[in-house]
Amino acid sequence: MTVIGASRPSVWATTSTRIKALAPTQPDLVDAGFLVGMLVLGLVGFRTTFDSPLYLAAGILGILIGVGLSHVANVLRQPIIVIAGLVIAAYFLVGGFVGVRERMVGGVVPTPQSLSGLSAVAVGGWKDLLTTLPPVDGAGQLVVLPYLLGLLGGTVGFTLARRTRLPWSAVVTPLVVSSIVIL
Repeated sequence: MTVIGASRPSVWATTSTRIKALAPTQPDLVDAGFLVGMLVLGLVGFRTTFDSPLYLAAGILGILIGVGLSHVANVLRQPIIVIAGLVIAAYFLVGGFVGVRERMVGGVVPTPQSLSGLSAVAVGGWKDLLTTLPPVDGAGQLVVLPYLLGLLGGTVGFTLARRTRLPWSAVVTPLVVSSIVIL
């Protein structure tokens, strides 16, 4: 007597195997650590622009989310377009919590007003940041800009570090982020 389906692994074994595959390897951790450190150093340049260190917390949150999204997409071998979609989703889902909490339902659920506010900050916030005399309110909606910069820097930098064979390709992203902060 044979049991039908006995040779199949259980759902839990498959899920466990998938979760183990997402665990970062030592090269992943080294690249992520280097990238996070360099991007944080770049974002520290905003210290004279904002009146509180909340900008740095928002930027670090963006970096960590970007590196995490990039790692998961790399392990699952997703194309760049999927990574771009994940970044856009992360910007609008978490960005509302970072900078436009008052426009969200309960400070968590995005509303059309929070989505339009985030869109406006992503497009025109850079001009506002350049034309406002420092220090800028660290709890205002312009704190979304360091979050966006960190999110893009973390995603692009880690994707370049793990998908290309050029050893210096990962240095380009922190240099670009530092240049943007200086400007």
